[in-house]
Amino acid sequence: MRDETPDETEVYVTDTGISGPTAVVVGGIQGNEPAGYEAAEDIKTWSIDQGTLVTIPRANPVAIRRDTYYNDRGNLNRKFPPGETPTTPLARAIWDVLTSYDPDVVINLHSSRGIYREDVGPDGVGQAIYPTTVSGAARDAIRTKEYMNRYHLDDSLSDHYRFKRGNLIDGDRPLLI
Repeated sequence: MRDETPDETEVYVTDTGISGPTAVVVGGIQGNEPAGYEAAEDIKTWSIDQGTLVTIPRANPVAIRRDTYYNDRGNLNRKFPPGETPTTPLARAIWDVLTSYDPDVVINLHSSRGIYREDVGPDGVGQAIYPTTVSGAARDAIRTKEYMNRYHLDDSLSDHYRFKRGNLIDGDRPLLI
């Protein structure tokens, strides 16, 4: 994607050839959030049983190389105004990938150094899942939260570390997701 530009990055597609859902995973929208792009680098190698997995592990390569939140055109995650064309060439390229695969779910991975809505530790949104207002997204976020808490958290951890559903992303700010 964005070949022969500073924004050049890879899109990885795992297509099983078996009918099933399509998921798009984006990491590295902000370059100083390594957990997002490191997790996406791992996800791109996953085997899946059915459907299609599309992964853009390092969506903002300039910001990743610089270890900064922004690239030369600002905050990439704010370049996706609802109902409008994305406002930068990189945002449009990402959007073109998303729309070409018509995904059932899009996951935008970030990092946080804090805990969502808790009185312990620094402020942050590390274990929050923010659904959009698309039909079924809030329900899916709750199911994802329950799954993550059940299968991926050690029972010895405090409830502070449990995954939570965050606020709905309702289009008042132009986020990718």
